[in-house]
Amino acid sequence: MVTAELAMGIIAVVILVLLLSGAGSLLVVQMGCLDSASEIARQTARGDQAAVEKARADVPSGAAVTVDRTSEAVRVEVVKPVHLLPALPAFTVRAEATTLLEPGE
Repeated sequence: MVTAELAMGIIAVVILVLLLSGAGSLLVVQMGCLDSASEIARQTARGDQAAVEKARADVPSGAAVTVDRTSEAVRVEVVKPVHLLPALPAFTVRAEATTLLEPGE
C-alpha cells in the first residue's frame, strides 16, 4: 500500500514540475513578445527603419508581428502560439504596444 501511495505521489510531483516549467516558459515567451512589440513600436515611431529591422530579428521564433500606423500613433501586436506539452493544445501569447509618432514622422 505504501508503494502505491509513493508511486502516486511521484507522479503528482512530476506533473506539478511539468506544469510549473510550462508556466515559466509561457512567462518567458510573454516577456519576449512584449519587449519586441514595444521596441518595434518605439523604433517605428522614430522612423528608424534599420532599428525596426533589428528589432524584428529579435522577435521570438514563430511569432507573427502586426504593425498598424495611423496619423498619430503606431500600434504593434506580437502573437505566438506556445505548446506547453505536445498532448495539450497551444496557448496563444499576445503582446501589444502603442507609441505616439515623434514630430516630423
